[in-house]
Amino acid sequence: MIAISSFVKRYPFVAFVLLNYLLSWSTVIPMHGLLLPWGPMLAALAVVGLTEGRAGVKAMWNRVIHRGTDLRWYVLAVAIPVAISLTAAALNVLLGAPVPQHIDWTTPIRVLPVLLLVSGMWEEPGWTGYALPQLLQRFTATPYGAIVATLFVAAIRTGWHLPLMIYGHVYWSDILSIIGFQFVLAWLYQNSRRSVLVVMLCHLMNNIFVGDFIQQYFVGADWVRYYWLMAGLWCLLAIGALVVSGPNLVRKTVPQSDETAQRDQSRWHKPLQHQDDIG
Repeated sequence: MIAISSFVKRYPFVAFVLLNYLLSWSTVIPMHGLLLPWGPMLAALAVVGLTEGRAGVKAMWNRVIHRGTDLRWYVLAVAIPVAISLTAAALNVLLGAPVPQHIDWTTPIRVLPVLLLVSGMWEEPGWTGYALPQLLQRFTATPYGAIVATLFVAAIRTGWHLPLMIYGHVYWSDILSIIGFQFVLAWLYQNSRRSVLVVMLCHLMNNIFVGDFIQQYFVGADWVRYYWLMAGLWCLLAIGALVVSGPNLVRKTVPQSDETAQRDQSRWHKPLQHQDDIG
C-alpha cells in the first residue's frame, strides 16, 4: 500500500490514467464491452485525494461545479451536438439511407433521466476537470501547447473507448470522432471560463442525440456511413475552432483585463507537483 501511495504521489498523471482504465474496464467482460462511465471521475478524485488530501478533492469538485459562466455557452453546448447529429442524419439520407419513418421526437426526453446518471457526461470531471488542466499547465510554455495537451487527452480517451469499438457498440470511425470531439470540448472549456459543467452538458447531449435518438434509425451500411459523417463533421468543427481561435483555442475577441487574467490564471491553473509524471 505504501508503494502504491508513493507511486501515485510521484507520478499522479500516470496513476490517473492507469486507475481510470482499471476502473472503467472492470465492466467490459460482464457487460459485453460496456464501460463504467464514472471511471475517469473516480480515478481523478482518488489521485487528487492521495496527492492533495481532502482540501484538494474539495477544490477540484468546486472547479467542476463552478457556475460563473455566461448562459450562451450552455446554449452552445446543447446546440453543437444536436446540430451535428441532425446534419449527419440529413446527409446520410441524401447519400442513400432510407428516410426514417415514424420518428419519435420524445426519445431525448424519455432517455434523459437515465443518461443523467450513466452517460458519458460523468467522464468529464476526469478528462476535463483533471487531465486537461494538468496537461495544459504541463505544455503551457511549449509551442502549440494547447493543441499538444488536447491531443494527449484525445489519445488517452481513444484508448479508453477501444472496448466499445471491439465489441461493436460504436464503429471504428469513432477514433476520428473522439479527436474532433476533444478539440471542440477543449475549445468550449477554454472559452467558457474553464467550465466543466458546459463540457458535461455537451457530452450529455451528444450521447442523447447520437447514441439514443438518431442512431436507432440507421442499420448496416447506413449505420456505418452515419458514423463516418459524424466523424467528419466533428473534425471539421475542430478545424474551424482552431482557425477562429488559434492554437491556444481561446477566442481573440474576448476582452479581458490584466487583473482578470491574473485572477483566472491563479484560480484555474495549478502547477504540477511533478513535471516528469507524464509518461
